[in-house]
Parts: sequence; structure tokens; C-alpha cells
Amino acid sequence: RTWLRRPDLLHNLALTEEQAALLAEFQQEYQQACG
Repeated sequence: RTWLRRPDLLHNLALTEEQAALLAEFQQEYQQACG
């Protein structure tokens, strides 16, 4: 949800490998669903 409303906040985070993978998966699924 944060990525949808405030993507700028995620650029400053130090994500773990697992978190980065989950975020990438979510972004990919969102783009496929919403175009």
C-alpha cells in the first residue's frame, strides 16, 4: 500500500533481499493487473 501512495518513501529504505523480492513481485503483479 505504501508503494501505491508514497513510492518515494521506498527509495530511501534499506530492504533485505527478501523484502526487495516481495516488493518486486508485488509491483509486477500490480502492473499486470492494472496495466
